[in-house]
Amino acid sequence: MKKYPFSIFLLALAFSVYGRDSSDPEKQLSKLLPALSQSEIHSLVKEKELTRYYFSEDLALFLPLNPFKESITEELHDLDPNIGVESLYLLSIPGFLSNDNQILTLYNILRSVSTLKGIEYFSASRGRMRTFIKEAYTVNNFNEKKRIPDQTVDRIPLDSKITVFQEDLTFGKGYYSIVYRHSENIINLFMKNLTTLWYGVIPLIREENMHIHIAVFPLDNRILFYGNCGVKTVKFFGLEKTRTESFYYRIEALFRWFSDRIKEVYKGGS
Repeated sequence: MKKYPFSIFLLALAFSVYGRDSSDPEKQLSKLLPALSQSEIHSLVKEKELTRYYFSEDLALFLPLNPFKESITEELHDLDPNIGVESLYLLSIPGFLSNDNQILTLYNILRSVSTLKGIEYFSASRGRMRTFIKEAYTVNNFNEKKRIPDQTVDRIPLDSKITVFQEDLTFGKGYYSIVYRHSENIINLFMKNLTTLWYGVIPLIREENMHIHIAVFPLDNRILFYGNCGVKTVKFFGLEKTRTESFYYRIEALFRWFSDRIKEVYKGGS
């Protein structure tokens, strides 16, 4: 696989909008999200969220222009998921500026895996918040699985990989790899399962068959958060189709976690 293939033209176009047109979010987002209609852009600005499910095609329709766009798309196509969801969130952070120190803060938030413990999602069927992740922490490697502290950094590397343990409401206990990539103030997190994920007694997702991509786009006074969860599930009398909401909850919970941590740091945001 090519490491970060991306045309010079698209790079220039994508990066030219960061920090500009900050008083006109729709204009700024239209440049970052050329595949979206104006009504979808308007909805994102107004509602702060835009979500779609996909089933084996148009795997990353909402993905903004960025240096990792082709790599992310290739990784999803290589997986060939039969179920997926992608979401965009717009988080307002008054006073936030896209500079090196603040990008490092965002990066280390994403590396603070242990703080995922206890994050919640809103259950529409139950009409209340429910705990989604019961436990989360970094381990030294997949073979030894020894718990270690969160691997925060003083300087952002281009690439970094960690292994984590996670226990969640839907699939129970499992181990995951997370690859972090950074370029031109854009952060990409690529997470995939290293162990089979079970739904009760059913091995619903085999090893490396769930890919989660998170991409963070810092803009002046706001942050654009992109999440994509693509899954190749075991087909079991249509059960896999009934679990689509659990994949959305993963993205929604990750955004809620990221948003809450940002608000702690910057004492505000919406």
